[in-house]
Amino acid sequence: MSYPLPRNEDDRLGDLDRYEILSTPPEPEFDRFTQLAARLFHAPIAILNLIAGDKQFFKSCVGLDLSETTRDVSICTWAILSSEVMVVPDARNDPRFTCNPFVRAENGIRFYAGAPLISPRGFNLGTLCVIDSNARPDGLNHEETCTLQDLATLNWSFGWPCGRRREHRLANARARGCSQSGRGLRCSELRSAWRLRNPKICPVV
Repeated sequence: MSYPLPRNEDDRLGDLDRYEILSTPPEPEFDRFTQLAARLFHAPIAILNLIAGDKQFFKSCVGLDLSETTRDVSICTWAILSSEVMVVPDARNDPRFTCNPFVRAENGIRFYAGAPLISPRGFNLGTLCVIDSNARPDGLNHEETCTLQDLATLNWSFGWPCGRRREHRLANARARGCSQSGRGLRCSELRSAWRLRNPKICPVV
């Protein structure tokens, strides 16, 4: 399966790299948002992911026991093409996803809604999304759409300060001509995420 790329893909990846957050362990700052999204939208799965290269990395996840998937089976890789919330009432009826094995599977992905994580520089680095194994023909109403987008936007204020501090410290080190790695620059204690398992739904976005 193939997947689309944003027109600014190279610059987008460069912006994402500045945060040094890919493949890092779960952090409570991010878990709060996925847990809240799952509750607000009564969704068995909520994910905050980052999309880079040929993979999507799950920085926080409720309802799945995965840390990443390949990008070719990712619905979120379509969501980062726009700055608007993407809603798929029933993925089985969407020509973009009808051949996706995780949509075709029994009790697989049916409903999807994802809001892009837009960085201060204007790049869509990933999404905050909710997923259900049941179709939702009505999708999201205007208020729900705004709520999901607001959660994604607020995540920059409460979830990403650690990444910004890492970026600033590295920038200062470069300015001093120092050779400094990212080691020891995390500002929050890393921990294992609490995951709510849902055996009925396919493990992918």
